[in-house]
Amino acid sequence: MPGSVLQRADGSILVICGETVLRWDGHDCEILAGGFTGGTSLLLGPDGQEWVFDYKKAPWMQFGMSVTLTRLGDGLGQEERHAIDFRAGIWNAVWLSGCRFYLAGDGHFGVVDLDNTTTVPIDERLRSPHPDQRGAIRVDEHTVMTATRHGTVYRIDVETGNSALMARLDMLALGCDLASDNHGRAYVLEHRGSPRSFIPIVVALSGYTS
Repeated sequence: MPGSVLQRADGSILVICGETVLRWDGHDCEILAGGFTGGTSLLLGPDGQEWVFDYKKAPWMQFGMSVTLTRLGDGLGQEERHAIDFRAGIWNAVWLSGCRFYLAGDGHFGVVDLDNTTTVPIDERLRSPHPDQRGAIRVDEHTVMTATRHGTVYRIDVETGNSALMARLDMLALGCDLASDNHGRAYVLEHRGSPRSFIPIVVALSGYTS
C-alpha cells in the first residue's frame, strides 16, 4: 500500500520526513534518500523493492507539475530516480508488474513501463470514472482500486478503462487515502463533520478482489 510509512523485509521501518526518507531499525535512525518535495509516498515495487512516488507543483514548468518514481537503495545516494513525462497532474502511483506503474491523475490515468520509457503519450491515457484520485491500491497486475476526496471508490481495469463502483461514501472533500491488507480488505481514510470540526474515519471494504 502507498503511504508515509513502510516496513521492510528485514523489519526496519521507512518513514517520510519532509524531503527525506528515514530508516529506523529499532535502535538507530538514518537518512536513506532525500531530495523529495513533500508530495511524497512510499510503495512496494517489483521483488518487494521500496519505491518513492513524488510530485511537486511547479508553476515554471509548461504543464505545472514535476513527477518522479524513485527506487530506493541500501544507503544514501544509491537510489535510482525516474522523471516521468505525463504532462498533467498526477497524484498517486501503484506498482502493477515488472516495472509497470499505474499513475492516477485528475480525471484520467496512464500506465508507464520504466523498462521501456518514462513517457506516457497523450493518446495512451484513459479517462478515469472519477476526478481527484487520491488513494489507490493494486488488486492485480491489470486492476487497481482508487478513491477520491468526493467519496467514490472505483475498481478500474487499467488495460481497457472499464470500471465498477465499489462504494459511495458521505465524506468531506478534504482528502482521503486507501490501503489494503493481506485478507482481502481495503480501508478508506476519510473525514466527516464540517471543514472546521471534522473527525477522521476509517471505512473497511470487503470483497474488492472478487
